[in-house]
Amino acid sequence: MLGANIFLDYDLSRDHARAGFGGEYWRDFLKLSANAYVGLTGWKTSPDVEDYEERPASGWDLRAEGYLPSYPQLGAKMVYEQYYGNEVGLFGKDERQKNPHALTAGV
Repeated sequence: MLGANIFLDYDLSRDHARAGFGGEYWRDFLKLSANAYVGLTGWKTSPDVEDYEERPASGWDLRAEGYLPSYPQLGAKMVYEQYYGNEVGLFGKDERQKNPHALTAGV
């Protein structure tokens, strides 16, 4: 299966929005996807950090998931994500970094 998507994320608690688009490719034992995100709303006062403004970060991610055809109970997953900005809180509000990225893997 081959597919494409366009979506809008809206955070009701912070009144922030971002747009996204992506693609997917699925086979019997393999799933691949990629998405890109673009922040749509501007700077707003943060409810979490005093004297600080925040906005959605733009970025992208790649995802892969696969299983062995002979042993479908044995599989692996991988996600790589990259966001752009000077103080992006990918790992939480107290761990803001410039252009953070993360790799998540599991078996």
